[in-house]
Amino acid sequence: MKKKIGFVIPSLGPGGAERVVVSLANKLICKYNIHLILLYKESNILYNVDERIIIHNCSEYLLKSTNLYQAFKNNYKTYNVISSYTKNNKIDCLIGFTTTSNILTVLSAKSNKIPCIISDRSNPYVNQLNWFWKTIRYLTYPLCNYLVVQTQLSKQFYAFIKKDKLKVLPNPLSKDLTEKRDSYVKKENIILYVARLDENKSQDTLLKAFSKLNLTDWKLVLVGDGNKRTEYEALAKKLNIYDRVIFTGRINNPDYYYNRAKIFAFTSKSEGFPNALIEALYFGLPCVSTNCPSGPSELIDEGRNGYLVPVDDFDLLHKKLNLLINDEKLRYNFSKYAKEKSKQYHVDEVSKKWEFLIKDLI
Repeated sequence: MKKKIGFVIPSLGPGGAERVVVSLANKLICKYNIHLILLYKESNILYNVDERIIIHNCSEYLLKSTNLYQAFKNNYKTYNVISSYTKNNKIDCLIGFTTTSNILTVLSAKSNKIPCIISDRSNPYVNQLNWFWKTIRYLTYPLCNYLVVQTQLSKQFYAFIKKDKLKVLPNPLSKDLTEKRDSYVKKENIILYVARLDENKSQDTLLKAFSKLNLTDWKLVLVGDGNKRTEYEALAKKLNIYDRVIFTGRINNPDYYYNRAKIFAFTSKSEGFPNALIEALYFGLPCVSTNCPSGPSELIDEGRNGYLVPVDDFDLLHKKLNLLINDEKLRYNFSKYAKEKSKQYHVDEVSKKWEFLIKDLI
């Protein structure tokens, strides 16, 4: 009889953690009965979830908190729902993703006397919590069986947890996306960036670098949406490049641009582990990325599959983009090694490492 695993995540809305969970769940469903336990219901589900996976929403909507008391009350309510669901469905192991879900996962697992794995997908040095959540994290995280992080830098942060509980595992590539790589699609003069339009992703740095290229036959495509879109559109107009910049908004088929672009640019100020950069490498795109903490330096091998530039340095970014634009042979060589580098992030490879941890517990 198959063992039962419950993944606890905020929702099935857009986000790196959600994408990783769906990829793992779809892969593991052949060997385990999988339950996705969502903190709240998401109306716009962007992922293809295997029909054999059971989805349970703890709430029909996001429970918002305006003060500490309300936060405690809402989370205690959610904890009771997760704990009861775990007990009633005889879940054998809980796996949490993101801070709040991780804390609720640990508490629910302990109350049901079952093992749990939690996973931190952000950069803990940058993603600062308030004193309340820091305290709860410090008290609950050591009670897990394993804490999975994405980088060695993140691992160092959790020195208060026993070393044998800390595991570094990368994000897997989405199977839905990997099946759509098409080498026969004709490449176009496109520099691509896939990310939320916000301050941390720093698309303004890329817009400034692109404006310095003074090219009329190249397009910059920004896939994604966010609270900075209006500001970035205004900046593109100010820089006189608006007619050469495409703001796609949120789309369900980024593979369309991954297959057509010639270069991928990444200008984030901080990361947990950048999914979009892994995806770009898989599609064979030469990359120019900021050397932000953390992730890009573990994905980009300088001068082999891309270049690393300091955060906010649009001048050097412009120079590296210009190198790639003007050297087709260099792009070809980078592309070859990019595909080779990305193999270790295929869901088949990453899921094996997760399964090893799961088998150790149940």
